[in-house]
Formats: sequence, structure tokens, C-alpha cells
Amino acid sequence: MSYSRWGDDRWSGKKRGSGKWYTYWSTSSGDVPDDQIFEICAVAWFTYKQLKEDLEACLTKVRSIDKATDKEIRELKTYIKEFLQDVENDQGLKEYLTVKQARKEDLALLMGALKHDKSRELLELRLREKDNE
Repeated sequence: MSYSRWGDDRWSGKKRGSGKWYTYWSTSSGDVPDDQIFEICAVAWFTYKQLKEDLEACLTKVRSIDKATDKEIRELKTYIKEFLQDVENDQGLKEYLTVKQARKEDLALLMGALKHDKSRELLELRLREKDNE
């Protein structure tokens, strides 16, 4: 999905923003929210996770690559915020997070039941692996 395009919108004749940025949502995995990608065509791309964790660092990188003005960066930031909101509101991604959380809770309950069992170490390792997925 495109958030901004270069120049005017062909169909409506309306211009959105400066026309400097061609930005869009792409993905590397399909169903993992953190792997959703915001691309700034011919400049850079960032994952959802990178943008959520440190938006300002991402904007600084764009500024250094593209020599964008403060006004252009503010405009870009509005597109990024739309992308973040779209990822958070995507039903398929929400379902993925729900299933992942349920699996995490199941593993935590199982670990609690095996407090003094040697297999607890294996379960803790598996839980850490799940966190990194």
C-alpha cells in the first residue's frame, strides 16, 4: 500500500505532500508484525520494529542519506505514523500476535508446573526461542 507518491496523484489530480517521497508498505514475512517494512523508494527501508523502537534514529538516517529538510522529515513522519497504525490495526497480524501470546502463556504455565524438574531448563530455552521469533 502506498502512503505517498512522487508528484501528483494521476487519478484524482490532487497532490499529497511535497511529492518528494514515494513510500509504501511491504513485508519480508507476511504474518509477523515486526517484519513489516516501510519503504522510502530509492532512499531506505525500515521494519515496523525499528520504527517503533527508535523512530528518531530512522529519521536521522533518512536525513543523512537524502539531505531532507525539516519540513520534509515532518511530512515523512506522518506517513510513517500511518504505516505504524495500519500494521497495528491489521486483523491478520493481530491474530498472529494473539496466537503467539497464547503459546507463550502455555509455556509459562508448563514451566511453573515443572518447578523442580530438570526439563525446566529445556523449557526456559524454548521460551526464549519463542520470544525471539
